[in-house]
Amino acid sequence: MTESEVMTGTRQRLHPTSLIFEFVSGIRRFLFPAAVALLGAASGSRIGIIVAASLFLVQAIISTISYLTLRYEITESELIVQRGWIFRSVRRIPLPRIQNVDMVQNLLHRAMKVAEVKIETASGTEPEAILRVLSFDQVDSLRKGIFGTNAPPPISEQMHAPEYKADSPSLEVTDESPMIYSIPAKDLVVAGLCSNQGLVLVSIAIGALYELNAIQGGKWRSSSLWQVFDWNPQRWLLLIAAAILGGVIIVRLLSAVWFVLRFYGYRMTKHGGDLRISCGLFTRISATVPVERIQFISIQNTWMLRQLGYATIRVETAGGGGSGGEDASQTVGRRWFIPVIRIDRVAEVLTLIRPDHAWDEAKFPWHGLSPGAASRMIQISIVLDVLLIAVGLVVWFPWGGLLAVALLPILIWRAIRKARSHRYFRTESLLGFRSGTLTRKFSITFLNKIQVVRWSQSPFDRRWRMAQLSIDTAASGPADHKIDVAMLDVEFAKRECQVLALQLGAAV
Repeated sequence: MTESEVMTGTRQRLHPTSLIFEFVSGIRRFLFPAAVALLGAASGSRIGIIVAASLFLVQAIISTISYLTLRYEITESELIVQRGWIFRSVRRIPLPRIQNVDMVQNLLHRAMKVAEVKIETASGTEPEAILRVLSFDQVDSLRKGIFGTNAPPPISEQMHAPEYKADSPSLEVTDESPMIYSIPAKDLVVAGLCSNQGLVLVSIAIGALYELNAIQGGKWRSSSLWQVFDWNPQRWLLLIAAAILGGVIIVRLLSAVWFVLRFYGYRMTKHGGDLRISCGLFTRISATVPVERIQFISIQNTWMLRQLGYATIRVETAGGGGSGGEDASQTVGRRWFIPVIRIDRVAEVLTLIRPDHAWDEAKFPWHGLSPGAASRMIQISIVLDVLLIAVGLVVWFPWGGLLAVALLPILIWRAIRKARSHRYFRTESLLGFRSGTLTRKFSITFLNKIQVVRWSQSPFDRRWRMAQLSIDTAASGPADHKIDVAMLDVEFAKRECQVLALQLGAAV
C-alpha cells in the first residue's frame, strides 16, 4: 500500500518539516520580546542574549514535543487527532460531520511540497483540527479517507492548477473542467485601485519610519522643505493638497498590489456539493465552501467599483461566523468569496452555484420603506445639521457654522437617496434586503436557513407608525451586512414577521 492510498486504522505522524513550520509559527507569539532581547544583544547586553536564546530554545522544545506527540488516524467512522505528552488531548471527529479540508501553502510550503491542512465541521468558527504540515500524498490519503469516492481532485492538482486564459472570466462548466469562475489579473488590479487595503501597508511603513527616527526628533523641521513652507498659509495648503493626493495614489497602488498577491490565479470549481476556491501568488490557498452550508449571500460594491461595472460577493456559512482570528482560507472562503466580478455576471455565477433558485434581481418583488420614511430621514438630517451649526460656531466662528449650513443640502439629498435605495423582498424560497447610497449592499438569505425573525418598535417608530424587521441566520459576520429593515410600515412588518414565523414553525 502506497502512501497516497487510503490508510485507515493507522496512526500517522506529520511530515518531518512540521518541526520547522511549528517553530516559525510558535516564535511569532514571542516576536516582540524576542525582538527587544535581540536589540539588547546587538548592543552587547548579556541579559538580552540570554533572554533571546531562552525564548528560541523554549519554542524549539515545544515544537519538538508537538511533532513527536501529535498523531492522527482515520477509522471507518471518525478522524482521531491525539496530541500532548503531559497534558494529553484526544479529539474524535465523526467523518460525516467534516465539511472542509482546506489547505494553505506559502513559498516555503511549496518549495518542500507540503501544505498546512485545516479540518472544519459545521459546529464552530475555528477549525476542529490543524495539521501542520502534511505532504501532498498524506493530504490525498486524508481526503480519500474522509470523503471516500467523493474526494475532490488531488492536492497537487488543486495547488498547482493548470494555466487558464486571463482575457475574460471563464463560466464554462464541463465534465473535464467543472469551472464556476476565474478572475483575470486585470480585474484584480481594478478591484485593488478601488479599495483601501493599502492602508494596512502604509500604517506598517509609517510605524517602521517612526521606529527608525525618520519622522521624530524634530530633525525634519530643520530641512529645506520645512523652511520653504514655514509660516506661509498658501504654500501649506498646496503641500496638504499634494500630500492628500499623493497619499491616495500610494494607497490605491498598494491596494492593487495586495489584491494581486492575495487573489492571483483565482479559480472556483464545483465538485459535487462543494465549491473549491484556490488563489494566491506567493501564499497559495485552497478553501472549501459546501453549498448547503451557505446561509447568506451579499453582493456589494463601492461607488467607484459600481462606475466601472464591478462588484464583490461575500458569503456566510453555518457555524462560520466571522472572528478576529480568521485564517487565510476562512478569509478567502467567506469574506472574499468572489473578490471581484463583473456586475452583469453575478446572476449567471449564482445560478451555476445554486441552479435551484432564480437570481434575476429585476424580477424580485421589491417592497419599499414606509411612505413617510423620506420625510423622517430629512427631519433627522435637519436636526443633525442644526447641531453641527452650533458646534461649528463654537469651534470656528463664523466659518464653521457656514460650512455646516452648506452641508444641509448634501444631508437632505443623502436622506432621500437612502429612503429610495432601501428595499426588501421575499419569494417562496429567498428573502433579501438592499441598502446603501455610495456603498451599496444587496444581501440574500434562504427561507429554510432563517433561525429567528422579529419586529420591533422604538418610541419614534410608534409616532411614525413604523417598525423594524430583523432576520437572523445560523452565521453572521464576514458579509458585514445584516437584514435589519428599518422604517417599514408597521402593519407590513407585523404581517411579514407572522408569515415567516409560520414557515419557520412548519420547517421544524
